[in-house]
Amino acid sequence: LGLIGFAQTTRMSSTLDDIHYKSTAGGALLNDASAVAWELHLGVANYAEASADQRRKIADSRAALYARLDESLKKYVALTADSGNDDIIREFTAAYENFKTASTQCLEQVDAGKVQEAAATSTDAVNSASEAMQRSIRALRDHRQKLNEEIEKGTLADTTRMHTTLAILGIVGFAATQIRSSRRS
Repeated sequence: LGLIGFAQTTRMSSTLDDIHYKSTAGGALLNDASAVAWELHLGVANYAEASADQRRKIADSRAALYARLDESLKKYVALTADSGNDDIIREFTAAYENFKTASTQCLEQVDAGKVQEAAATSTDAVNSASEAMQRSIRALRDHRQKLNEEIEKGTLADTTRMHTTLAILGIVGFAATQIRSSRRS
């Protein structure tokens, strides 16, 4: 009886620990990805109006920001490899690639003195890709939350089954003890 209860409790504890870890770590990785994506977007938005020194800082910071975003996404994918979010990851990756291409084009246009073209690129392609990246990040958060809720429901159902099983075993054990006791008398 105790072994069954211990095994069930251990399994439920492990499941809840997994939910907590993936939610906490995954949430932190998605928050970082979102912050970096916004920082990259704001760098592009501010580039045309920036001084030459500020432009150089914006341009120089992009590689480190891309590396940080790549790392956050890589860790998130590894953490949630079994969660069925592949389509959302593909959507994010496509938007991210579009953002990199469009933002690079926009910065090059500004540097070439083509400010009007850069403004059009920023308004159309950069903003669109940035919005798609943020939408994908929100979809990943929503997907993780839905999975957590499903796992919690399953864990609660397991808890109910465990309590029922333990209660039945307890009653059967008590009855067997009473029967054995009455036969001895």
